[in-house]
Amino acid sequence: MSIDDVLAVARAGLRRLTPAEAAEATRNGARLVDIRTQLQRQTDGELPGAIVIERNDLERCLDPTSGERLPEATEKDIPWIVICDQGDSSSLAAASLRAIGLRNATDVIGGFQAWKQARPIYLDHNATTPVDPRVLQAALPYLTQHFGNPSSSHAYAAEPHRALERSRTQVADLIGARPEEIVFTAGGSEADTLAICGLRGRRGGTIVTQPTEHPAVLQACRSLEDQGITTTYLPVDEYGRVSPDDLEAALDERTLLVSIMHANSETGTIQPIRELAAIARRHGVVFHTDAAQTAGKIPIDVDELGVDLLTVVGHKMYAPKGIGALYVRAGTQLRPIIHGGGQEGGLRSGTENVALAVALGTAAELARPGDDLVRLRDLLQHELERLLPGRVHLNGHPTDRLPGTLNVSIDGIRGRDLLAAVPEIAASTGSACHEGADTPSAVLSAMGVPPERALGALRLTLGRSTTEHEIRRAAKLLAERLTSSSRAAVTTPQEAR
Repeated sequence: MSIDDVLAVARAGLRRLTPAEAAEATRNGARLVDIRTQLQRQTDGELPGAIVIERNDLERCLDPTSGERLPEATEKDIPWIVICDQGDSSSLAAASLRAIGLRNATDVIGGFQAWKQARPIYLDHNATTPVDPRVLQAALPYLTQHFGNPSSSHAYAAEPHRALERSRTQVADLIGARPEEIVFTAGGSEADTLAICGLRGRRGGTIVTQPTEHPAVLQACRSLEDQGITTTYLPVDEYGRVSPDDLEAALDERTLLVSIMHANSETGTIQPIRELAAIARRHGVVFHTDAAQTAGKIPIDVDELGVDLLTVVGHKMYAPKGIGALYVRAGTQLRPIIHGGGQEGGLRSGTENVALAVALGTAAELARPGDDLVRLRDLLQHELERLLPGRVHLNGHPTDRLPGTLNVSIDGIRGRDLLAAVPEIAASTGSACHEGADTPSAVLSAMGVPPERALGALRLTLGRSTTEHEIRRAAKLLAERLTSSSRAAVTTPQEAR
C-alpha cells in the first residue's frame, strides 16, 4: 500500500473529539500532542503540557524506507490527542500517528483555535507554571534508562552523576553563581527553611523579615522561637516595599539574619534587594532572599545583588513541582536540617532526584526575559480600565514589579465571587498558599489597602503561552460579567454583610 492508502485507512477509523471531550480526556491521562509549526507556536502561543512533534519528523516516519521512528511511538496504548493549526490538518496528523502504530490517536475538531476557545484562560502562573515539554523530555531518560544512584561507584552511576553536576552548573549560570554554591532541595519551602533554620549562630538573637513574606519564611522564623530567637517585622509602604532606612534602624549586634523576598507573589512588587543586602553586609549580617518569583523571569546576579542565600523554585519556571535549590555563598555557614548520607555538600542528605534536577537545570537554561509579558500585562490593565472606567485600582508598584503580574481591585465586587462567576478564566485572588480564605489578603493589608478594596482583589499572572487574544478576551469576560443583567447573582462586599 502507498502512504496515501495507509493514511486513508487510518483516517477512516478516526473518531474525532470536540474540544470539551478532548479536555476531559487530558484530565484522565490522555497525551496532548502539538504538531504546529514553530512559527505558529511563537505566534499563537504554546500548548502547556503538550509534547511537540515537528511535522517533518512525522512525515519521515511515515516513509518505511527512512528507518526513522518517533521516540514516543513506543507508548502505543496511551490516548494521543493531536492539535494542529486547522481541524483538517489535525485529523491528517492523527491518522499519521495511527499509521505508525499509535492506534489510540485522535484529534480535536476545529484544531488549535477551537481548543484554545474551549479551555479556560490560564492566568495563574505565579501559583505554578506548566512543565515545558523540552524540560519533560530532558528529564524522562533519568526515570528510565539512566536510573542509577549518582553516588554509586559503578557504570550505572556515571551518567546520572554527570547529569546532576551539569544541572547544577545550569542553575548556577542562571543566577551568576558557582556550581558548588548550589544545593538541590525538594522545593522552595525546604530551601527557605534551610536558609533560616540552618543558619549557624549562638542561641538567641533576632531575624529581620517583613509581614508580606511567603509562609515558608514566616513559619520558619516562628519555629525558632523556642530557641530564644525572635523575629522583627519591618513595615512596608503602600507599594509593599521595605525601606532601607527601616532595615538600617532594625539591625544591631543581636541580628543573625535578614530575609526579604525578591518579589512578592501577589502584587509582583520587586524589593530593593541590592540596597538592603548592602546594609546587612555593612553590619556583618547574613542576607537571604526568596527568589521563587524572579528566577527565570528577570535577570539575577547574586554578586550584583550582594545576597548570601537565595531560593530558586522549579515549578515557578516551567519545571515540575518538588524541585528547588538554595544558593549558598561560599563561606556562609549552614547546618543541615535533613540528616543522613551527607549529599549536597553535607547540607541536604538523601539520594538526589536526578530527573527533577535535570528538569530544573533545563528550565534554567531555557529561561528568557519576560519583555513581551510587560506589554501583555499592561494591555490587560489598560483594557480593564477602559471597560470598567473608574472602578479598577492597581495594587503594587506601578513599574518595579514582575513582568507578568497584575493585581487589581475592582469596586463593588469580591474578587473570589467574580472569578467564580467567570469559569472561562483560571486565576486567583492572592497567593495559592492562602487561597480559599474569605479574609482580606495579609499582603494587601500590610500595604494599608482598606479591607473592602482588598476583598475585591484579583491576581492575574501571565506566562509564556499567554497570547494577546487571551488577554483581550479575559478583560472582556470580566467586564461583561460585571455589567451584565445577571449581576444580581454575584455577591458584593456590602451585600455579604
